[in-house]
Order: sequence, then C-alpha cells, then structure tokens
Amino acid sequence: MSHNAGEPPAVGVASSTSLDTDETPFRGVVYSPPPDPDDFPTQAALDFRHSGWVPRREATRSALIASGQAASRLERFDRCGARAWVIRSKGSTPIYRLACDKCRDRFCEACASEKRLTVCRNLRDQLPDQMMRLVTFTLLSTAMPLSDQIDRIYGCFKDMRGTELWRENVTGGLTFLELTRNVETGLFHPHLHVLTSGKYLPQKLLRQEWLKITGDSYIVDVRAVDNPGVAAGYVAKYAGKSVNATVWRCHDALVMTVVAMAGRRTFNAFGSWRHLSLARCPSDDIGWEPVAPLHRLITKSAGGDVAARKILHLLRGVSTDEPIMLGLPAPPSPDLPGVR
Repeated sequence: MSHNAGEPPAVGVASSTSLDTDETPFRGVVYSPPPDPDDFPTQAALDFRHSGWVPRREATRSALIASGQAASRLERFDRCGARAWVIRSKGSTPIYRLACDKCRDRFCEACASEKRLTVCRNLRDQLPDQMMRLVTFTLLSTAMPLSDQIDRIYGCFKDMRGTELWRENVTGGLTFLELTRNVETGLFHPHLHVLTSGKYLPQKLLRQEWLKITGDSYIVDVRAVDNPGVAAGYVAKYAGKSVNATVWRCHDALVMTVVAMAGRRTFNAFGSWRHLSLARCPSDDIGWEPVAPLHRLITKSAGGDVAARKILHLLRGVSTDEPIMLGLPAPPSPDLPGVR
C-alpha cells in the first residue's frame, strides 16, 4: 500500500499466523510525525536505511522489474525508509529508534533484518526450557524448475512429519527455506533448516527416512541446541534470509527466485510451536517522543554537529559512553507505545 503525502509512516508488526511479511496484512502502530515545514528529502533517508546492501538492492530491484512485479510493489520497495523521523524513549537513558515508511517486502534486506530481530526476541521470551535441535534437509540438485523443487522439498518434509520416527520424537518447531545455487552448474539447491523441540533424533535413522521419502536424497544434518539463546542465533541466521549470494549475484537466477517464491511461506511454525506469537512486535510501556527528521540530523552531522552524529551512531548500533546532549527541539507529539 502506498502513502499519500499527508499520511503518516507506519511502524510495528501485528501478530499473525503467518510469519512471512508478504502474506501478512500490515496492522501496526501508526505514528503521525509533527508537521515539518521542509519537504522530506527521500534519498538521504533511503541511503541511511539501505547503505549496507546497495549492490544487492539494485540487483533485487532489477529482478523485480524483470519478473513483471506490480508497480505498487516497486513503489513500496523504492520508498522503503522514506519520511523518516528519529524518535527516542522517555526516561533518563533514552533509546533511539527510526519511524519511517517500510515496504516489508521479503526481498528487502532492511525489512528482513528487522523481522529477524523481532522473531529472535519473541523466540527467547516464549520458548520453553527444553532440548532443541537444528535439522537441515537437502535435496539432490536437478534441472527441475525451481518452483517444482520448492514444492517437492515441502512435500517431502510433510511426509517426514507423518513418519513414526518424527511423531514420536518431535513436538514442534520452525522451518526456514534457504535457496542456494551451484555457480558452476547453475542448478538450484533448496534446503530446509528446521529448529525442533523434543527427544533425541538419531541422524542415521533420519537419513534413512529421508532417502526413503525422496528416493534420491539422504544428506541430513542434526545439531544439538543448548538453550533458547542459541536457538535465537540460528533464527537470526536463517529467518527472513531465504536467498544467498549465489542467487542474487546472477540476474536470471534472482528473477526465477522472485517468480518461484511468490505467495510462498518460507518461515513457518508447526506442532506445539504454532501458538507462539513470533512475528508480533512486543508491546512495552515505553513512551516515545520525536527528536527530528532524519535528514535534518544527517545534515547537522555532516556539518560537524557532535550530538547529531552520536544519535546517528546509536541508530546504527554504534555504542558510546559519552553523554548525548541533543540541543535539538523536539516538537510536541503523543506517546508512541510499541514503536520499534
């Protein structure tokens, strides 16, 4: 959905049974920034939000165009990060956040990174203290169309969940789809990372079951996970990051991926984990107030303003022990509970 000039940027993520942003209507907390007499320079905000993946973002945009995506999707993708305001929590030790327009496209790395952080935090808070394992299922690479390969690995995993071995030893978990590509052969290599809870899973028996189900694939990796914190680390690595460098570096492969991933859930909960609200932005009692438009802080920082530079560093995760003296007017605004 696109915004008109007078509409506020939205921040926050609502809970949903789906963990994929492409399939979840946005119902977040809405923040109306105070009126600003200046126009919002879009490029400065976009550069700040997407500076960590500029080459990949350009490649992704080209793939979205080549795959015939709707103009509205391209508009959201292009404006992700626009109309950005810096906000801070009220209290003696302020926390700084950025409120801006967000596309929530599954191929936007900035939005995917925020999604991973949200899921990881919820996972740490909600997982029971029990033994977990990370199981990776792979398929033999073939020249089969990518969409058919994805259908196949999901179908095989569904069959695995129906086996006696799985039902007796696994109570619930999360699945993450990852796509890699053999650069030399050009063949895709889809595999599923599955974070599970339950009893001991013997790798030898899993390999036998997987070969029986697939008919040609037997490589299964099993790793013990000691605690929810370690589990969250795996989520941070795989959730929301279904395409790696071997795919996005090849334009044609990335185009095929955009087409094949349309309407798919690549990150799902199953079994006893279905009730976990992993995609919901955790609520809190923090009150939020505006500091200034992001582009104004960027301009001040470029001009040598130390306070503005420190705030920008904090937004980027650069810590500092020095006190932050803002020296910037904060226009009146209502509290913003739940803003992330």
